Amino acid sequence: MYRLLSVALVLGVAASLGLAQPQALQVYDRCIDGVVYVETVLREGLFRDEVSQGSGFLIDRRRKLVVTNYHVTQEKEKDKILVLFPVRGLFGEVISERKYYFDNAPRLIKNRFFSRARIVAQDKDKDLAILQLDQIPDSAKELPLARFDPKAQDTLHILGNPAERPLWRWAAGTQPAVGQIDARNRIPNIAVRNSKVILCCCAAFNGNSGGPVLNDDGEVVGIASFNGGPGGILTGAIHFAEIRDLLDSIVLHRVFSVENPTRFTLHYQVRWGENGEWENHAIKPHTYTVHWLKGPFDQIPYIKFDASFEEGYQEKSYKLAYYTRQLGRGVNPSRDLDAMEYIFAVDKEEMKIDLLRK
Repeated sequence: MYRLLSVALVLGVAASLGLAQPQALQVYDRCIDGVVYVETVLREGLFRDEVSQGSGFLIDRRRKLVVTNYHVTQEKEKDKILVLFPVRGLFGEVISERKYYFDNAPRLIKNRFFSRARIVAQDKDKDLAILQLDQIPDSAKELPLARFDPKAQDTLHILGNPAERPLWRWAAGTQPAVGQIDARNRIPNIAVRNSKVILCCCAAFNGNSGGPVLNDDGEVVGIASFNGGPGGILTGAIHFAEIRDLLDSIVLHRVFSVENPTRFTLHYQVRWGENGEWENHAIKPHTYTVHWLKGPFDQIPYIKFDASFEEGYQEKSYKLAYYTRQLGRGVNPSRDLDAMEYIFAVDKEEMKIDLLRK
């Protein structure tokens, strides 16, 4: 069993560093533009939706990727997840009043501070999810992952959005410990399994989940995930190596789908590339199948099938188009979001079948 770097961690008290301290001010000002508010609609109500809220951070500006916790997003669809970036006032100060953001939502959407998001990678056991946004503001800043583990007595900074409090808040703690989650025997009721974690003497709040835990250089050493310890004074963060591992799982997918609107099971073959091997497929009545190839392979899909319901084989074959998507572990392509859609069409008079693009 992994030994914590400091036994005193479990007995420590929450550190409280004022924002007047120069180092804290520098970390906050340098990194806060990469921290986001995440809201997920869990259940739609007649008068009011049930929502989950949390935090996250921008990890890849070019691909518009944000990291948060799995328990914040809970595998919801794209139109159920909203991400919000901080806005600065006339003098460069971060506007933290929640009312400002929702009163000015139309303008902030136009300026790309509000965005819908979809899950492109997730790992429930490690309590991690990566979101891809439709848009990001010009001010959004990518936060780098740390290169080295924090050491005992290092100061760590937690940025996030505690529930029912002003947005984009800061907290700090000391005496981190790095270990495996078998330390859950010391800190019960934590959600993650088999993850490398960092523990920090700092009480985070509901809503901080998914926020970055930073070192003094503004590098992300972890992502806030759970509270524990005596009096809830420990914040557990998923280690940056786990974040990098999930990020690295995101690769290019080429995606198309085939739909069968008939009353018959239809058989067809698919291959990727001119020299690929044909694979047999059968699609049941009134269903569809999503096909994809993942990786950096420039392969075009081909399809062939029997075009006649009468005796004798009358082959038709086509080169197909596709959409490309960046997807990672825990997420398969969907027809509605990712696929170039095709549908089998039947000519009843001619007893022929063909494949059309929807």
